[in-house]
Amino acid sequence: MALCGLGTALARGSVLINVRNLAITAVPLCTAFLLGGRIMSEIKLDIALPDDRPAIAKVLADPLVRQRAHLLVMPDPTAVAMLMDSVHLLTIRYDGRVVGIITLDRVSTDCWELGYLLNRADWGRGIMTTAVGLLCDRMKPGTQLTATVDNENVASQRVLIKNGFTRVRDDGERGIWIYKRDLRQSNIRV
Repeated sequence: MALCGLGTALARGSVLINVRNLAITAVPLCTAFLLGGRIMSEIKLDIALPDDRPAIAKVLADPLVRQRAHLLVMPDPTAVAMLMDSVHLLTIRYDGRVVGIITLDRVSTDCWELGYLLNRADWGRGIMTTAVGLLCDRMKPGTQLTATVDNENVASQRVLIKNGFTRVRDDGERGIWIYKRDLRQSNIRV
C-alpha cells in the first residue's frame, strides 16, 4: 500500500508508523535551515496526499528534472495519481510550498529504492541533502536504501555521500552508479 493511499487520516506533517517494514516515526519530519545562526526556512517531509497532485505535477513539468530523476511520469495530476499508487511518495516542502518529492519503492523485505527530485530553481541550496537526511534519520533500523545516479549527476551523488551512502558499483555501459546505505549505521553528514 502506498503511503498516499492512507487518505487524510494522518495530519499533514506526520508520517505513518508501521507501513510494513518501512516504519518511519510518527513525528513531523522537518528541520530548520540555518544561515548565520538565524532560521531562514523550514524543510519538511509530508505524506503525499491527493490535494498535492497539482503541486507535484508542477515539479514534474521541467523535463530536465524528470530526466535527472529517471522518471517517465508526465506532469499532469492523473499521471501523478498513478505514481502515488505505485510507490511510497513524500513531498518536500520548503517555505511551505512543495519543491520536490522523495519516492520509496520496495526492492525486498528490508531494502528500498530511494528516488528524489527537486525544482531546478531550488538546486544548490542543500534542500535535498537535508530532506534525504530527515528520511534516513527516521527509517526503521536494519533497513537498507539503494539509489541509482547518473555518473554525470555530481550534485545527486553528493546528496547521497553526505547522508552516509557509499557507491557500490556501476551498472556497466549506461554510466549509472548504484549507491547503498545500511541504516544500522549513524547518519553521517559532511
